[in-house]
Amino acid sequence: MNRNLERPFHCAVKVTTEPALIVRSTWLEGIKCFFSVGPFDCSTAKKDAQTAAQEAEYHYPATIHNGVGDAYRHCLWNALMTLHIGADQAKTVADNHEDLGEGPAHEKQMDLKNNLIGREIGTKATSEAAARIKCADGLYNGQLEVNP
Repeated sequence: MNRNLERPFHCAVKVTTEPALIVRSTWLEGIKCFFSVGPFDCSTAKKDAQTAAQEAEYHYPATIHNGVGDAYRHCLWNALMTLHIGADQAKTVADNHEDLGEGPAHEKQMDLKNNLIGREIGTKATSEAAARIKCADGLYNGQLEVNP
């Protein structure tokens, strides 16, 4: 088993209204989101980002940036958005987020891949719990990219 997978995965995570620190959102990203997908879908996408960040931080606290936790967060965020606002809207929000990022190109490519996998999972998932499990499975079976 991969030692980078810190906590055994399970679906019972308390999600609070406090945003996780890893959710990076700027006023520019907010405005672009608002005009790209509308206020309701934008709000839902932000909540999904917070949920994904909190769960990644809980399960994989040592690998939130460029590791297992980062891959899981991107996958789950996109899976949840796909369930809630549809794959096209989710792609628009996620692509905007990556386009406005300031990280190196290799990190962006990793994030885009994990975002895509998350949307594919969200398209097939019948529930949030199913999406969580499939994203965790993606870590264990090597489907998600964990190193940029």
